[in-house]
Amino acid sequence: MIDQLQDYIRKHIDESATITENIRFLSLPIVYQEEYCAHTLNLLDNKYTLIEPITSLIRIDALKKQLHTISLVTGLPVILYTPHMSSHRIKGLIQERVSFTNGLSYLYIYPNLIIKKHSVKSAAKPMLSANAQSIVRYFLLNSSLTMNVQKVSQLIEISEMSASRGLKELYDHGFLSYTITGKTGRIKAYQISNISDIFQKILLCSKSPIKRRVYVKTIPEKAVLSGYSALCAQTKMQDDSSTSYAMHIQDFGKLDIDYQEDPFSLRMNEYHELELWSYPPSIHGQSIIDDFSLVCLFKDGKDVRIEIELDELARRRGWINTPQS
Repeated sequence: MIDQLQDYIRKHIDESATITENIRFLSLPIVYQEEYCAHTLNLLDNKYTLIEPITSLIRIDALKKQLHTISLVTGLPVILYTPHMSSHRIKGLIQERVSFTNGLSYLYIYPNLIIKKHSVKSAAKPMLSANAQSIVRYFLLNSSLTMNVQKVSQLIEISEMSASRGLKELYDHGFLSYTITGKTGRIKAYQISNISDIFQKILLCSKSPIKRRVYVKTIPEKAVLSGYSALCAQTKMQDDSSTSYAMHIQDFGKLDIDYQEDPFSLRMNEYHELELWSYPPSIHGQSIIDDFSLVCLFKDGKDVRIEIELDELARRRGWINTPQS
């Protein structure tokens, strides 16, 4: 990993950069040496202590304290290096002014940010359609799942043409592969690729499914738990807000129900917030939104606490790997 990082830095930032062993790091307590590998990075006529986690990353507040201690002992500013880093983690580290690199596209040294922009842009692809985003949830929640057009059509209650387009869209993005099955050799059975390798790309192409919000006195039958309430139910966050619900905007359009569009009604405790989604928010009959859609709801937020909890949720699901040395 370190050799790859050195090659990346030399190619894109400083051709004379070097990474060597950091002897002073051995003066730190053994607990630090069990959690990190340390190197000295010579970059652009400056020296830094490069820290590579051996175990999973801890919470950012505790991480900052450890990096500060390492900086005092080594006498150099510290840069965190971990190649497996979600967009939520990257955003949180920048907000907390923690210098870091993922060795692929980001090198952030507070207060300067160096980004290999063309690499980031080349990874970006058009946003997924509502049908494609709805379909990919099933594959993410069951990595061994195999589905053809007919099965997707029945499961998500869309036409076979829409199912075919959604599957092809995911295949064209490189998120799904397929094998040919059936007696006629014409049926494509789709399965997801290595999730931990492609999850960040899927997330990059996904967006919040909310089309609009309304406020209702009576919660519709098809509405399920959503928003911050769902986040708290699935993580360690504390729920201190009003409960939010979600339902498919098409299902809401079939209802004869009074509603308001002014959130002031919510503050008066007379109404409930109802998110109207571009696809059905519940899968497999659950009374709460699925975990992937939950991540999509909050992925562009600025709350570091939420970012950490979403990272942990993704790790529990196996969508991202724990950093390895």
